[in-house]
Amino acid sequence: MLWKADGALFGNNCEAEARSVFEKSHLFTKDELITSLEYHLEYIQEEALTENARREKLELYQQFLETIKKCRLPDLCSNDWKYYQYEFVGNGIVLALCTADEIEFDKEELNQLSILDYKELLKVNCKYVSTKEFALIQGVKEETVVRWINAGKLKDAKLEEDRWLIPSVQDKPRRGMVFTDYIVEPGLHLEEFPFVQFCDNVYIREADEKAMYICLFSNYSNDFREEMILKKEDVERLEFLLISSGKAELSGRIQYMPNIK
Repeated sequence: MLWKADGALFGNNCEAEARSVFEKSHLFTKDELITSLEYHLEYIQEEALTENARREKLELYQQFLETIKKCRLPDLCSNDWKYYQYEFVGNGIVLALCTADEIEFDKEELNQLSILDYKELLKVNCKYVSTKEFALIQGVKEETVVRWINAGKLKDAKLEEDRWLIPSVQDKPRRGMVFTDYIVEPGLHLEEFPFVQFCDNVYIREADEKAMYICLFSNYSNDFREEMILKKEDVERLEFLLISSGKAELSGRIQYMPNIK
């Protein structure tokens, strides 16, 4: 069933059901944010991370929690379909004020929610380390770290004055890839991949054939859509160019959100 927050109604559901589902699955007060973050800290203790990445992530979330405690945040009214959302974005944690647009649910369970408006309220950033420091942290050679960067595996690394910097919360790359989704600034020109200049999104996933990948270049504003089949080395090159451009960022991160209600 689908409910649109501006009053349009689809299916046999009603606004009361949609609002009930919305209220159970989102955060509306400072106290709810704090409770959710405290549960999140417990989750990180069990998350599949190296010890260093776990320590750095715990420190970042604790800093974010202390920042929230000092904030003056009003309680939100679900009648306005507004809610608070925090999310890990690779180099920090963002608190946003969101307004729901469409809510899809079934049997009082939320399936999907689209956002009409998103306002970033604050962000707490992690620190960055050099390739040499990251190598020492992970117990590998610096050449290995550079090779990871060149293969597009350290997706939150950034190039600053010919020097690579890596978020301290970054973990070792994992083998395999389910999918990667990049948001791209309009007009980014990559000579080796000319379709990028026409898109605002680059989506990469594994193909059925071994060591092959499907790459979708798209622009939702004008319905531009082109698909390519790429070899592993071509995908690694594309990701390296996107990351080093400084004009692409990861989207579609899987976020854990504690259920506190």
